[in-house]
Amino acid sequence: MANQRRCAMGESIANPKAMKASQVLGRFSECYRRLEEAGLTFTDLQYPIDDPEFRDRLVEFWKNRGELTLPKPASNWQEQDGVIYFSVTSDGTTGLQWIKRLEGNGFHLGNYAKKVLRSSDFKPTNGMTTEVVVLKGMLFEDNDRITKKIRAEADKRKLSKPNAELACLIQRVQRQAWRQVGS
Repeated sequence: MANQRRCAMGESIANPKAMKASQVLGRFSECYRRLEEAGLTFTDLQYPIDDPEFRDRLVEFWKNRGELTLPKPASNWQEQDGVIYFSVTSDGTTGLQWIKRLEGNGFHLGNYAKKVLRSSDFKPTNGMTTEVVVLKGMLFEDNDRITKKIRAEADKRKLSKPNAELACLIQRVQRQAWRQVGS
């Protein structure tokens, strides 16, 4: 039983005595309708089924009621007063190479992200080190945790707007941090 894994389904759904099949199907139908309204496709919904690592992160997200829990920062990360600091160095990876690399690591890229990475505007750099500053959600009230207000705070701190290459580099560092937590 040590290798047995608990199902992510709540007992009220998993226990047929607690809910009727029609209630389970009704809840699923409502959930699916809302996900479709949000623009998700069958392919998007299949992704957590096919990728156990993504599924685990999604279940963790649900269990925490939408609060993202980041792994303990890697040793080269520093945190102070709700701000995380670390650096990344570019390696000349092109947009098409990023698509292949990220998808090869099980990261789901939407059509818009792929369009940005394929764009002639995507200009990879090589050997450029960028000091990254992450403003944690705790710095903002729930209603203020929107892009416009986060950008305003970043502007006050004289932080530049990150580009697509930096987003890819940050994702790579974050993935490495998740691996460290798992080991």
